[in-house]
Amino acid sequence: MGVALRAVSSETDLERVIAVRAGIDPILETTTADLRFLASRLRGPLHLLATVDGEPAGFGFAGVFPEQEAESFAFADLGVLPGFRRRGVGSALHGALSEHVRDLDKNALQLEVPEQDAEAIAFFRKRGYVEIERQKALELDLTALEPEPRQPPRGVEIFSWAARPDLTPGMYE
Repeated sequence: MGVALRAVSSETDLERVIAVRAGIDPILETTTADLRFLASRLRGPLHLLATVDGEPAGFGFAGVFPEQEAESFAFADLGVLPGFRRRGVGSALHGALSEHVRDLDKNALQLEVPEQDAEAIAFFRKRGYVEIERQKALELDLTALEPEPRQPPRGVEIFSWAARPDLTPGMYE
């Protein structure tokens, strides 16, 4: 059978995409509601599930955010499970997404690649992608910290917004 691509069209497909995404980057937590919301914001969204011999192997997503209409690129997300790499899955997804965004009058894809995924970075560099920005994901485990009682600086008062809703207009000024 080999590699097959199909448009995501059901809740089961969305769940398969989420499972694939989690298998690629376990830190990335996504829900079906997240994916539906993302698609609702884009012009011309295309969401693909890639399978190899019927088994979920990768996903692809592309479309144009309203704030990107004047740009030459479309937003994209693409991933292949490590066990299915180097079998044409990524190339098939990349080709389908590229063709789709051309139909949306865009000539480039912009996507994010986790910096720890050297294989994915090599895949995209081989296809002419260049880094345009870098972000670090940080996490602080608050359960491992001993709280230190601190006083705010003189003249600074800290309180919950709920305690002072009368200050709401000033927050936006």
